[in-house]
Amino acid sequence: GLKLSGGEKQRVAIARALLKGSPLVLMDEATSALDTNTEKDILKMLEVLMKGKTTIVVAHRLSTARNCDNIAVLEDGKVVEYGSHDQLLRRGAKYHAMWTQQNGAGDDRAQRPAHDPTTSLDELLARERARQDADAKKKAQAQAALDRKRCC
Repeated sequence: GLKLSGGEKQRVAIARALLKGSPLVLMDEATSALDTNTEKDILKMLEVLMKGKTTIVVAHRLSTARNCDNIAVLEDGKVVEYGSHDQLLRRGAKYHAMWTQQNGAGDDRAQRPAHDPTTSLDELLARERARQDADAKKKAQAQAALDRKRCC
């Protein structure tokens, strides 16, 4: 019996997927049992495998999903965030917190400002006011709908 390491098993699985040539690839925790150096090698191979294919990646280790076009963050079976790695980091919510916990705050993409640095302070304040106004309007509409349900 030939004994393969975790990294060797992953390489064999990737080779099989490449040979099959399927337009759809499903990867479930593809790098979970690997050390970081082997993970980097596997991720390079996965980029080749995923190119031009629809790929669904299930991962707790966010570095596995970092280069995906879109990432859905699930909590209690529901999508709580959706976007690219950079978009999710800029939002500063759940994905950002998980990324920082796993990778530290030293990642340059995690440190980028959430806006164009050439944008004036007045413009940033106006955007924030507009966002707050929109949030207040949605809240008022939701409350009005709730009040209508109660009275009828």
